[in-house]
Amino acid sequence: MSDKNPQECLNKAEDFKHKKEYKTAIDYYSEILALMPEDFDIMEKIADCYFCINNFEKSLEFYKKSLQSDTNNINSLVGISKVYEVTNQWAKAIEYLEQATNQAQKTPEILVQLCQLYIENQQYDKSVNLINDLINNYPDLEDSFYLLALNYEKTGKIEQATENYKKAIEINPRNPKSYLALGTIYYNSSKYEEAYKELQNVLSMDFNNIKAHFYLGLIYSAQEKFEKAIAEFKYVITFEPKNIEAYNNLGLAYGFLGWLEEAIQEFKTAISLNPNNSDVRYALGYVYFLKKNYQMAEIDLQAAIELKPDHEQAHAILGSVYSHLGKFKEAIDEYNTALSLNPNNATTHYNLAFSMDSIGLIEKAIDSYKKVIVLDPEYLAAYIDLGNLLLAKNLQEEAKQYFEAAINKNGEFSDAYYGLGICYIKSEDHQKALYYLEKALNINPNLADAYYQKGLIHKNDGNMELAIENIEQTIKLNPENAAAHNDTGLAYQVQGNLEKAINSFKKACFLDPDNPFCRHNLGIALFEGKRYKESIVELRRAIRLSPYNADIYFNLGNIYEKVGDYADAAESLENFLKYNVDYEKKDELSSKIEALKDQARNKRINTNLPTIDVNTNKSIFEAIKSIFNS
Repeated sequence: MSDKNPQECLNKAEDFKHKKEYKTAIDYYSEILALMPEDFDIMEKIADCYFCINNFEKSLEFYKKSLQSDTNNINSLVGISKVYEVTNQWAKAIEYLEQATNQAQKTPEILVQLCQLYIENQQYDKSVNLINDLINNYPDLEDSFYLLALNYEKTGKIEQATENYKKAIEINPRNPKSYLALGTIYYNSSKYEEAYKELQNVLSMDFNNIKAHFYLGLIYSAQEKFEKAIAEFKYVITFEPKNIEAYNNLGLAYGFLGWLEEAIQEFKTAISLNPNNSDVRYALGYVYFLKKNYQMAEIDLQAAIELKPDHEQAHAILGSVYSHLGKFKEAIDEYNTALSLNPNNATTHYNLAFSMDSIGLIEKAIDSYKKVIVLDPEYLAAYIDLGNLLLAKNLQEEAKQYFEAAINKNGEFSDAYYGLGICYIKSEDHQKALYYLEKALNINPNLADAYYQKGLIHKNDGNMELAIENIEQTIKLNPENAAAHNDTGLAYQVQGNLEKAINSFKKACFLDPDNPFCRHNLGIALFEGKRYKESIVELRRAIRLSPYNADIYFNLGNIYEKVGDYADAAESLENFLKYNVDYEKKDELSSKIEALKDQARNKRINTNLPTIDVNTNKSIFEAIKSIFNS
C-alpha cells in the first residue's frame, strides 16, 4: 500500500468496513497502526473487523492490545465481552462487561447488554435487580421492560412476562422484537389466534423476519393448515438453507398431508445437515412406518435410539414396526422400554396389549388393556378389545361391563353394541342379541359382521329366509367373506334349494380353498343333488386338507356305497372308525364294513363289466371335467 497519509488510509478503511470488505479494511487500518503503533482506537477497529469475519482469536488479541494502551477503553471491554460471549465463555463475558459498566457510569445500553448476559447465564436474580434499576432510572426505556419480560419468561412466570412485553410495546409500538417475543409466548401457550396476530404485526414492520415466518409455520401446523405451514417453512429455508428445524417441520407438514415422499426428502436433507439429530432420524423412521416400508423404518428408528437411548417415541414406534413384521416378542421389548421411560403413555400400553394377545399372553394383554382405561378413560378402542378378549375366555358378564362402559362414554359407538350382541349370543339370549345387533346397525349400517351374526341367529332358530337375507347383506358389504358364503349355502341347503347352496359353497371354496369344512359342505350338497362323482371329488379334497376328520370319511363312505363302490366305501368307513374310536355304534358299523367288503368281492366275481373306480386317475379327471362342464 503506497498511500502513507493516515487520514486517507482511515477514510479508505472506513469505506471498506462500511462495504463489509473487512479484510481490505484491516489492511488499511494496519497501515495506520504501523505509523501510529499506540493508537488504541485503530486497534479496536481492527478487532471489530476480525470479529465480523469470525476470527475471534485475532479479534481478542487486538481488543486486549487496545486495553493495554487505554485500560478504560469501554468499546474494547465490550468487544472482549462479545468475543467471550460468542465462544460461550460466559463468566469472562460477564466480567469484562461489568468492568465496562463501571467505566461507563451505568450507560443504559451497556447495562442492557449486561442484563442479557445475566439472563443467558441464568443469573436471574442479578438480572432482575439490574433491570429494576434501569426501570427506576429510565422509565421510558423499552429494553428494560423487554428484559424484565424475558427474565420472567425464563423463570416460568408467563403471565408477568406477557404483561411486560405489552409494556415494552406501549413504549415503542414500532419495534418488532417485543411483538415477536409476545407471539412466541402465545404459541407456546397454545393461544394460536393471539400468536398469529402478534406475528402479523412483526411482518408488517419486518416482512423478512425469519423467526416470525418459522413460528407462523408452527401455528399453521398446530391448526392443521399444513399447506400454509409448508409455504412458511419453505420461506425460512430460502433464506436459511441450513435451518434443520425448518426442514424437520416441513417434513412433518408433508407427512400430515400424506405427501410421504416429499416428507422423506425433507427429513433426508435435515439429516445431511446434521446426521446426529435423533429427532429427525425418528421422524424419518416414522414416515417410513406410515409408508409401510418397515425395513427402512427399522433402520432409522434404531439410529435414533443409538443417538438417544432414552428416545421414548422411537422405542414405541419401533415396537409397532416389529408388530407389523410379526416380531411380537421384539415389539413387546420395545414397548416395555418405552414404558420404562414414560409409564403413563396409554397408546403404548394399548399396542403392548395387542402384541401380547398376538402371541397368546392373554392374561397380560387383559392387564395392559385395563391399564389403558385407567390412564385414559376415553380410549374407547381399549374397552372393545378388552371386551373381546374376555368374550374369548367366556367371561361374558365381565365383557358386558366394558361394552356398556364404552356406550356410556359414547352412545353412538356401534362396536360396543355389537360386542353386547355377541355377549348375549354366547348366553343364548337371542332376543337381546338381536336387539343390540340391530342397535349397532342403526348406528353403522355398513357393519357387515352384525348382519352375519343376525343371520346365524336366524339360521340356528330355523328361520332360513331371514338367515339368508342377513347373511347376503354381509356378502354385499364384504363379498370376500368365505364364511358368509358357506353359511348362506347351509341355509339354502336346509330350504332344499340345492343349486343355490352348491353355488354358495363353491364361492366359499374359491375364497378359502384350504378350508376343509367348505369342501365337505359342498360335497354333501352335491351328493344331495345326486351329483355323486363331483361329490366324491370334493370330499376327497376335504380329506387332503383335513386327513383326520372322521365325519368326512363317514359321508364319503356312504356316497361310495350309493354309487356301488363297496371297496372304497368299506375303506372310508374303516378310516371313520380309526379317527373316531369312541363311536357308540362301532360294532354295528364294523359288521356293515364286512358286508361291504363281501359285496365288493361278489361284484368283482359276478360281473364281466369293469367296475367304475372313481379312485383311478382317469375317473378322477373325468369327475373334475364334469364339474367344469356342469
